[in-house]
Amino acid sequence: MGCCGQNTTGAAPVSVDTGKRVNYTLGMLLGVDDFVQEQAYQIARRHELAREVLGYGTVRGLQVLLEPLTSPPSATRIRVTPGMAWTPSGTAVCVPSEQCCDVDAWLARHSAELAPLVSGSPAAVTLYVVLSYAACLTDHVPIPGEPCRSEDELMQPSRVADGFLLELRTAPPPQLEEDAIRDFADWLAAVP
Repeated sequence: MGCCGQNTTGAAPVSVDTGKRVNYTLGMLLGVDDFVQEQAYQIARRHELAREVLGYGTVRGLQVLLEPLTSPPSATRIRVTPGMAWTPSGTAVCVPSEQCCDVDAWLARHSAELAPLVSGSPAAVTLYVVLSYAACLTDHVPIPGEPCRSEDELMQPSRVADGFLLELRTAPPPQLEEDAIRDFADWLAAVP
C-alpha cells in the first residue's frame, strides 16, 4: 500500500492522501472529496493496525477439499469451506458460504491456456486456489447531472460492499512478504 492513492467514490476520481484526515471546523463546507479523504484515512489506519498487530493469513475455516463427483464418473470438484482471512495489505476477506468449482469444467474452459503446460501428453497440472478481496458497488440511486445523458448515467452506486474472489490459477500468486520472512529465517538459522 502506498502513501497516496486514487479513490473513485463520487462523480470523478478524487486524489487522497492516506496520511491526512479532515480537520473539521465550524462553518466548513464539506464535499465528496472531504468524505472520501476521511474514509481513506480511516481505512488506511485499520489496515495498518491489522498488518502490524494481527499479521495475515487464514483466521478460520477456508479449508480446500478435493472431492470426486458421482455424476459424471471420474469428475472432480474443489470445495472451499466458509471462513475468514487477512490479506498482507491488512484487508479482511470473509467467505460466508461454501464455494464449489467443477474442476473438469474449469479445465475445459481454460484448455487453450493449459495446452503449453501439458505439451501434447496427459500430465498433471498444478492449480492454485487463490482468495482475494473484491469491492462490490451496490445500491444504485438517481443522481443529478447534465441533460441528454444516457440511461447508464442516471444512476450511480451508493454503497461499497465487501466481497471476495476465489480463483483457480496455474501459477502461484506473488508472496513477497512470505518469501522475505522465509529468507530472513534461513539467514538467522545460518548465523552461529
